Amino acid sequence: MWNSKFVAVAIFLVLALCYSGTRAETDQPVATISAVSAGDSISLPLPKLSGTVSVEQAIAERRSVREISDAVLSLENLSQLLWSGQGITEKKEKLRATPSAGCKYPLEIYVFVGNVEKLPKGLYRYIPNGHKLGTIANYDKRQALARSIPPNQIERITESPVILVIGAEFERTQGKYGNQRGPRYVYVEAGACAENIALQAQALHLSTFLWGAFDDNFVFKACQMGSEQPILIMPIGYKQKLPKE
Repeated sequence: MWNSKFVAVAIFLVLALCYSGTRAETDQPVATISAVSAGDSISLPLPKLSGTVSVEQAIAERRSVREISDAVLSLENLSQLLWSGQGITEKKEKLRATPSAGCKYPLEIYVFVGNVEKLPKGLYRYIPNGHKLGTIANYDKRQALARSIPPNQIERITESPVILVIGAEFERTQGKYGNQRGPRYVYVEAGACAENIALQAQALHLSTFLWGAFDDNFVFKACQMGSEQPILIMPIGYKQKLPKE
């Protein structure tokens, strides 16, 4: 018969291997990405489905904050923000976090990265299917985006660690609902998406605001859009600590 100590060690090793396998399926390790090229896709950390801040608390405390610091944002927080806006929440039907008329999902989120831990500066597009980023440009494009706003406000773009641009391909929705109701539904969806992101930012103790006063043409060019149109800009980061008077 086997020695009881040997049996105990063997059982421990088997359990350890089983735990390791389960962990690999549920936890997604994130390594620092040193460089990216246009066309590369980057897997994001898996989003969390629970937190320490209630929906009620996030609603009560949410405020538009325009003074955002350039402090580094974690990749985990960026992942959570993108998931809250357009992440897939039901795998079978590919349903997303934001309601969409006819499930046409016309929205696209462009991600301008300036200071995110483990992620190079650049321009990315959020890809809900697979929860990842698609690389559009591998250099800092915040200055190009800043050309779309008044010169006295460009620091709100150039110093924010992340800026999300919500755009939409209106034809996806108009093809079903026509040119009158279609655009209306797209704008409603964009607002719902932005509010999801704003509440998630509040729950993560981050700051943001919704920006609609911009030159569409410059935003279109900065995002390198195709058939989409820009709707909203959302700089996101930690609130800037202003000097006391």
